[in-house]
Amino acid sequence: MAHEKTPAQRRRTSHLKRHFPRNFAGAAAFLLWLALPTPAAAATAPAAQVMGKDGAPMALVPGGAFKMGSPEGAGGDDERPLHDVSLSPYYMDVYETTNRVYRRCVDAGACTPPEIRTFFDDPLYADHPVVSVDWEQAWKFCAWAGKRLPTEAEWEFAARGPDGRIYPWGNEWDPSRANWNGGENGDGTVGTKPVGSYPSGASPFGVHDMAGNVWEWCADWHNAESYASYHEKTDPKGPRFGTVKVLRGGGWKGNGKETLRAANRFMDRPFEEYSLFGFRCAATPPGVPPPDPKTLPSPPVRDDYEDIPE
Repeated sequence: MAHEKTPAQRRRTSHLKRHFPRNFAGAAAFLLWLALPTPAAAATAPAAQVMGKDGAPMALVPGGAFKMGSPEGAGGDDERPLHDVSLSPYYMDVYETTNRVYRRCVDAGACTPPEIRTFFDDPLYADHPVVSVDWEQAWKFCAWAGKRLPTEAEWEFAARGPDGRIYPWGNEWDPSRANWNGGENGDGTVGTKPVGSYPSGASPFGVHDMAGNVWEWCADWHNAESYASYHEKTDPKGPRFGTVKVLRGGGWKGNGKETLRAANRFMDRPFEEYSLFGFRCAATPPGVPPPDPKTLPSPPVRDDYEDIPE
């Protein structure tokens, strides 16, 4: 049974008639984007395009140099020293991976459902970020989609931009630009919100919800001394081994002003899954050789992490 188009989808159709891409590949990607559900109050970045089989729009992050971390007197000890990093161009999902999009991988038999399926199986949460997935589930989803988890450096640059802003929207704390602290931002919400619900909180590259909503798994192992001990200046990937993986973004529960800073680091064991944990994927631009698998952080292969050195 056909569903009536929403006003946003009707506007997309009108836009398509006026601006249909001339090349076939661009047209196919545009049509796939057109068929995607529109997250509540979300505005897709102009440069967004579909890159993987998950059908999720991605924004091009042009790469460049930035200062990663926090200066003395700011942030946590594991955010220092502030250091220079250069990144090659890459793509980042505009939105956190939703229950609707994650289900495509589950239906394809390439992913397992979240450990707790309450929200995953509720149609009302289809456009909320998928939660209760561990690092390996996130990693496998991105691999199925033809993408990868972002490195910690890629995540931070996509959130704060080349000007090193504290929050994705700027340097001043504004509680109205993110879903944080169980609804203490004044709207009474407790839990996740549909992705893209805070367009004014998007990053300089048009990436949404990089502050609040869910903590997002990154590829890297976490090491509290990594900023001082590891000296990769270009496309850093962090330690090769560790006991805990990096999460970024702050989530919907916590002290928003401090927790939602773009430089803030969190970590947990890769086999843990909570209602605060989700993810988004990154991708290497077409025509650029993919990273050597030997240089990427290794996936979890065991449950006993206590004996693995950081």
